[in-house]
Amino acid sequence: MGKGPIFIYGFIRSTVSENMGPIGIESQEVRMIPEGDISAVVSDSPFTDFESIEKKTLLRALTVYQAVIEKVMKRFEIIPMKFGSTMDNVEKLRRLIVQNLRRIDRSLSEMQGRLELDVVAFWKDFDAVLKEQGQQEEIKRVTETAGTGTAGTLQAVQIKVGKLVKASLEKIPAM
Repeated sequence: MGKGPIFIYGFIRSTVSENMGPIGIESQEVRMIPEGDISAVVSDSPFTDFESIEKKTLLRALTVYQAVIEKVMKRFEIIPMKFGSTMDNVEKLRRLIVQNLRRIDRSLSEMQGRLELDVVAFWKDFDAVLKEQGQQEEIKRVTETAGTGTAGTLQAVQIKVGKLVKASLEKIPAM
């Protein structure tokens, strides 16, 4: 591994250190770094700040991230990390695994034998639905704070608005 940050794809149950080849983001070598019975699936991170990456590059990186997760899923259950998760170095990564060993092990056990399904939904007029959702008082109140903070604050606002819209859409009866 290089000297820069380590990109974390996820955690698997494995005691073996293995190189999966240059299949990572920007063709980085993807490796399994074991700590006890758990291995982290990682590569060197070609980026230090995912928020400042050009949209086209970010989408390409996200596609590669998903492809790595899918390749790992052919052999292991994996707890995928949020896209863009990094650690400063291998030692910190190993400490993270040790500190969360029970939680990781329990999550992997719960996932054993399960399938991942992607669901696609089509809305006839999704823009109208979003516009209607944006008229709700609580969503208006939260979005008004979006322009007054940092990028981190903006992301927190976006997440909160997304959760509010999701909760509101879940109240709509299925047809």
